[in-house]
Amino acid sequence: MSVALYIVTKKKLKGYDPFVSGKAVGHADELELDKLCAAVRVPSLMGFVSQDPDELEDFLEDEGIEGGLPKEEWFEAQAGLNLVRPLIAHLKTNPDAIAACDEILSDLVEYEAVFVVLAQRKSKWHFAIDF
Repeated sequence: MSVALYIVTKKKLKGYDPFVSGKAVGHADELELDKLCAAVRVPSLMGFVSQDPDELEDFLEDEGIEGGLPKEEWFEAQAGLNLVRPLIAHLKTNPDAIAACDEILSDLVEYEAVFVVLAQRKSKWHFAIDF
């Protein structure tokens, strides 16, 4: 089983697949990622994670967990660009800032490319976690 942090778009984008593996970011230590984000003065990547409440409810019921679920949250493409661009710039000049820097940098660059397209097509997004 592999963990990945991937982009979900609010609307289907005709002729475009926003797929990014996101496995390097998904496997990175969350505390290290948060420290990196804090050093660069951007919000945590995990702050952009959301999920369809119906999908989450099914998963939680299977795990025996019940409770109120938050609404699915959507973000502007510019928020994604404002998030990843400073991280990319920092990691290019500070490759020792985080373990597996090259792989994480690759995911961030791919996220950036998706956010550029989302901005052009005026589509919102959020991250989701694949377990």
